[in-house]
Amino acid sequence: MKRVLFLVILLWLLNLPIALGQDEWAGRWLLFSELSPTSRTNAYKKLPQAQNASSWEWRNRFGKMVTPNWALGVSAGVRTYNTTEQVSVENNNFRSDYMAEVSNTLWQGGIFATRFFQLTSRLDLQVTPYATYEQGRGSYEVELIDFNCPVCFAPGANFRLIQDNKILDREVRERNFYAGLDLGLSYALNSSLALQGSVNMFQYETHRSFFPPGMLLNPERSSYRPVHQQGDGFSSVFTRPIMHFGLKVLL
Repeated sequence: MKRVLFLVILLWLLNLPIALGQDEWAGRWLLFSELSPTSRTNAYKKLPQAQNASSWEWRNRFGKMVTPNWALGVSAGVRTYNTTEQVSVENNNFRSDYMAEVSNTLWQGGIFATRFFQLTSRLDLQVTPYATYEQGRGSYEVELIDFNCPVCFAPGANFRLIQDNKILDREVRERNFYAGLDLGLSYALNSSLALQGSVNMFQYETHRSFFPPGMLLNPERSSYRPVHQQGDGFSSVFTRPIMHFGLKVLL
């Protein structure tokens, strides 16, 4: 009985868009243009003890209705972020406080498929599996913001060492890949334009941050932060809610 009920519900969902007249979308081109104030990845993947982070993303998906309720297409976008971490380093004779900062702008490209479920004449639900690759070149900076070193000012002390540590500036590069599932909702303002919102239900991510050749840092240096890192993992709407808001345009 449960299997029969599940089959009936599934068949009803598969035919719902056509029954509500969504077949008039068949063959049309469409564009999703959305902004996100939430970060696609955790800040600690750039700095291990990150305390502050800001991010925004502009995502555009361009595709075509290949059936009355399925659209396939490509995506392109840009994401930028800034992450900071303050750390104190203590030695026998002094303590130094450093502010590390990583910032980057990454360009995105990918593919997607969207399944539409028309709920009312103006409201529709969307389920979108996607895959996105991004890469960019950013900056890694470390600044000495405070120090406590009584012996540094003693007669014969080499104060120049502290001046050399005051600012560190390096280029950092990133290459990331994401695959996941978005759940979206849109409200039609007219036959061609709708307000759009979506939330990422789950995501698989591989990330890699590294310094270019010739710019590696000595890991034994007191100001060194482990920016050179890579890994992968899963996140969900419960652990990392990623939201987008924008417009859907039928062309």
